[in-house]
Amino acid sequence: MGGVFVVLAVCLRYRALAVALCVCFSLFWEAIGYSLALGLFSSTAAGVVVGILAFLASYGAHSSSARWMRND
Repeated sequence: MGGVFVVLAVCLRYRALAVALCVCFSLFWEAIGYSLALGLFSSTAAGVVVGILAFLASYGAHSSSARWMRND
């Protein structure tokens, strides 16, 4: 399990890999937000809106943490 954290830390050192990693993690949170809204409200439109909001919020958090690790 410790090897996974080492690989993620190395990926965050390189800008292209960090952006790809941030997008992948944000897509994961988007899928969670979409499925939760779809289950709670039974509306596809609500799922799309919550999914987009979850993607934007998580991408902002992930990209700022990657920038903080690089000390930019």
